[in-house]
Amino acid sequence: MQRIRSTAILVAWLGLALESSASQSHPDVVYARRGEGADAIELVADIELPPGDGPFPAVICVHGGAWRLGNKQHMSHVVPQLVARGYATMAINYRLAPAHPFPAQQQDCHDALRWLHRNASRYKIDPQRIAGLGYSAGGQMVLLEALAAASEETPPWITDTRERCKVRFRAVVAGGTPCDFRNLPLDTRALAYWLGGTRREFAERYRVASPAAFVSGDAPPIHFFHGEQDVMVPRTGMLDLAERLRQAGAAVQIDLIPDHGHITTFFHRPAYQGAIDFLDRHLQNDTDDESASE
Repeated sequence: MQRIRSTAILVAWLGLALESSASQSHPDVVYARRGEGADAIELVADIELPPGDGPFPAVICVHGGAWRLGNKQHMSHVVPQLVARGYATMAINYRLAPAHPFPAQQQDCHDALRWLHRNASRYKIDPQRIAGLGYSAGGQMVLLEALAAASEETPPWITDTRERCKVRFRAVVAGGTPCDFRNLPLDTRALAYWLGGTRREFAERYRVASPAAFVSGDAPPIHFFHGEQDVMVPRTGMLDLAERLRQAGAAVQIDLIPDHGHITTFFHRPAYQGAIDFLDRHLQNDTDDESASE
């Protein structure tokens, strides 16, 4: 009988050890609901946790697709790299244009950050160490969230003007990122499906969608990576914003990927490894900063 009991205890202990040493997946977690009744939309995210007891630093991963295409699965090549380095991840779906024009996507990104902050203990996450990572349109969204939160302006996706942006990204990785829409031709309709019309018609909307409109020395550390041969999103806008942020006193790092364009940079594994090295420096070793607290 003693041998049976000892064996049972050993099996139970091994089971717990194996459970704690394996990563954990939480697919299709609802982080926000929009609308009522039959028209209601549930916004979902996939949460992945590394092995261990935590609390873990976390990264909200936001896909690209010109604000009108894509889903959370498009970040599936990034998530394993982050989890392997000890990060929890939250890859989100968000509402897409033209059915849901700006600032719907930005509100979803903002609410995903607030939801993860509120639910951090449930997923063994340190709420003081949450970063944003996005590519292309996703890069614009995490960057805009970070820079607008550091400004004195209350952006239009904040529904409660009393709260402003109390919960903030601790660091940001923005790849292949469009940064400034304020200089687009006045009558081009290239982004009308997302911004509702031309810049002549909606100049203010084009401005507040531009991360470059919110330069601040209070911005969190930012890592840009960009293909040198990117003609879809030329690197000049990113380089100009990075220089202005540096002059304002923000910490900025740039990784230009030689011989790569917009699409190939998205899949460039060394670019993400460099980005994770950057996150390590800002999220893995210092938990005393209260800047992200609510």
